[in-house]
Amino acid sequence: MENRRRAHLKVRWFLRIAFGFLLGVLTLYGSACDLNAPTPLGPCGNGACPKDSVCVGQTCVPKCRSRESRCASQCVDLKTSSNHCGACGQSCRSGEYCQNGRCRCPQDWLICNDTCVNPQVHQKHCGGCGKVCGTNNRCLNGVCACLPHQTTCNKQCVDLLTDPKNCGLCGSSCGARNTCKQGSCVCASNQHSCSTGCVDVTKDPKHCGGCHIQCGKSYLCKDGKCLCPSGWQICNSICTEIETNNKHCGRCGKSCDTGKSCRSGQCQ
Repeated sequence: MENRRRAHLKVRWFLRIAFGFLLGVLTLYGSACDLNAPTPLGPCGNGACPKDSVCVGQTCVPKCRSRESRCASQCVDLKTSSNHCGACGQSCRSGEYCQNGRCRCPQDWLICNDTCVNPQVHQKHCGGCGKVCGTNNRCLNGVCACLPHQTTCNKQCVDLLTDPKNCGLCGSSCGARNTCKQGSCVCASNQHSCSTGCVDVTKDPKHCGGCHIQCGKSYLCKDGKCLCPSGWQICNSICTEIETNNKHCGRCGKSCDTGKSCRSGQCQ
């Protein structure tokens, strides 16, 4: 029994020594050589970097693989890296990729204005450099086409639901005073539809207050009512300018004698 107890103590003593040694190693290399952070012990702990790592800027970093090169703190493949193509810091342009250390455009792409573009979908280089699609067009398979909700009318893309010149059908015009709504010509909210078209019945002397209600000669339509201009009077159902009318000078029925004329409502 005594021998077994002594053997058990020896095992515990050995495990304690082994654990302390391992903790010391981890403390030394873990604090002095974090693979991503600068070491506090000077230049990588006086060169004490673990296996498969090197000292760069007082920081232990992994060694690059055989096909890689070090650019700053990164390991890159100069044959395939778009940011370091052929040499560190040599970036490929937008749309390019790196192949064997050279920047290239994808197959069937074009170089337009020093930029790789896809002529199948590019709005400003549709089917070729400089071929610009219009505002209402999109580039589809290298051809400028109308948007899904549009129709081609006279080589232009139009919306048949809202275009007043092509309302419902190509060439179906609503006229100057009409608008196109849901493919039908309608009057604006402040207008009425009369046989002559859309009119504003509040000021149209031929449709004053309603369709075909016409004001008399010299009348004005204001707020849907036929009125004489300011300073005029209605004489014999006609708006008359009494300041200058020889038959109604100053008031209705006052005529000027022969040889006299009405000036400022007075016969002179």
